[in-house]
Amino acid sequence: ECTTDICFLPDSALEEDYQRAFPKSGRFIFSGIPIKQSYYFNEDKANAKEKSGLNPTKTHVLIMCGSMGCGPIEEIVTSLSDMLDGQCETTVICGNNKKLKNKLMGICDEQDGFRILGYTSDVPTLLTSADIFITKPGGLSVSEAYAKKVPMVFVDTVGGCESYNRDFFTSLG
Repeated sequence: ECTTDICFLPDSALEEDYQRAFPKSGRFIFSGIPIKQSYYFNEDKANAKEKSGLNPTKTHVLIMCGSMGCGPIEEIVTSLSDMLDGQCETTVICGNNKKLKNKLMGICDEQDGFRILGYTSDVPTLLTSADIFITKPGGLSVSEAYAKKVPMVFVDTVGGCESYNRDFFTSLG
């Protein structure tokens, strides 16, 4: 049981679901998930690519699956490496997962068009530079990518509330 005076929700489209789940709640405020202001600033994509050390004329694929680098990132990178054959520039953010970063660095090199990063605070610029974002549907990352207006491909890694996020965003197209 949960009784609250105010519930802050990500979007008004979810009101019916939350009213069913929390019928004793009071007022709903549709505020979105709080994200840093830097995600609302959309600089020029070519400038963001140059700032990120990327070729502004090439397609940039950004892959990120949370701070722990979870999910089938190795399989995704291997498949993309075979498929893209250097046609795109791909940045993989492994977060704090040093083991994954080292493994991927052994699989890919700069010549393949892949750049493997660990934890980085430059995600806003990398999202601006991305032409497509491959990620797990975590609430924070999809909110940040949505603010940056980056097309997303979701990887099913965690389930639970992330499945709900995936279904919500895919229902919106």
